[in-house]
Amino acid sequence: MRFIFQPAEEWGKGALAMMADGLFERFPFDEIYGIHNMPGLGVGNFRTRPEAIMSAEDNFEITLTGIGGHAARPHWGNEVLVAACALVTNLQTIVSRRLDPADIGVVSVTELITDGTRNALPGLARILGDARSFSSEISETIEKQMRVIAEGTAATYNVKADVVYTREFVLC
Repeated sequence: MRFIFQPAEEWGKGALAMMADGLFERFPFDEIYGIHNMPGLGVGNFRTRPEAIMSAEDNFEITLTGIGGHAARPHWGNEVLVAACALVTNLQTIVSRRLDPADIGVVSVTELITDGTRNALPGLARILGDARSFSSEISETIEKQMRVIAEGTAATYNVKADVVYTREFVLC
C-alpha cells in the first residue's frame, strides 16, 4: 500500500509533474484511488457515491475594450466599467434562467480588473472567473450563453467583448 500526496491539485499540474518525474516507474502499482478534501466533513471522514463527486471546472476571461477618459467628461468616451458591472450581473442569469433547474451549474466571477484610476475612466476591463458543471452539455450551454450575454452587453454599452473560455478539468 502506498499513499501519494498530489501537490498543485487545484491548478491541474501536480499529477502531471509527478508522472513526468517517474512516479509510476519508481513506485509501481496496479490500482490508484483519489481522495479530495471536502470542506465541512469531520476529521477522519470521507464520502463516496457512484458517478462524479466533484464537478468539472471551466475558466473564463472576458475582456471589454472601449475608450477611457477623464472622470469629469464621461461623455467623451465609451468607458468599460459600467458595462463590466452590468456584465457581471447579467452572467448570473445563465444558471438561473438558461439551465434547467434540475441541472447543476455554477458561474462565479472572481476578478474584475480595469486600467482606470481614481480620476480616469477605464478603457479596458477584464472579468475572470470559474464555471462548474457535471456534464459536457451543461459546460457547452454555459459557454454559449456567456458569449451571447457578453456580446449583447458589450453592444448595449458600445464597447467590444472578447471571451476566452477553457475547460480545465473535465469529467471522465
